[in-house]
Amino acid sequence: MSTGTAMFLWNRTTGALHLWADLGYNKDNDQFTYTPYQLRLPPSLAGPISGR
Repeated sequence: MSTGTAMFLWNRTTGALHLWADLGYNKDNDQFTYTPYQLRLPPSLAGPISGR
């Protein structure tokens, strides 16, 4: 995992939790750059949690 700026995004409706790592902004094209990670699936899509 990176050591730069990161932001968590939570969808209140679905319960999905995402992490945007290496968050940056490119002023030349007016866009954000990031590496996405989905940390938690919405309960409707998540299956049972099993041990290793």
